[in-house]
Amino acid sequence: MKKKYESHAQHLKDKAKENPDHGKDASESKGHKKRLFAYSFAIMDLQSSLYLAFGSSMKSEREAYDRAMDLLSTLGLEMDSIRLDRYYSSPSYVDKLGDTKVFVIPKKNATLNGSQKWKDTMKELVADTMSYL
Repeated sequence: MKKKYESHAQHLKDKAKENPDHGKDASESKGHKKRLFAYSFAIMDLQSSLYLAFGSSMKSEREAYDRAMDLLSTLGLEMDSIRLDRYYSSPSYVDKLGDTKVFVIPKKNATLNGSQKWKDTMKELVADTMSYL
């Protein structure tokens, strides 16, 4: 990784504010865009501190997540529970995990729209936040 993601993104935002017509980086050509970041996603067993699956991608963190989940299913491993951060805390991700107990840190604009599993998860969070976390 050549650049820190957060500072690079902030630099691009500031540059776009100063000159809105030329918000793109000068080093990028029209046909070829150089990838600056490698995204990774790991699934870890907290009890044994063992990594169960790992996914990586040069395109997006979502693709890295999908690769890790594909590897997990290929190995035939089933999770009892999983904790998802706010980027993966939406009804679609919760539904894809089937019978796995899901702990989420919801997004700011999270709603109760979705499956019953999503509604039950959000209800548990709201009912007793400290024990849930």
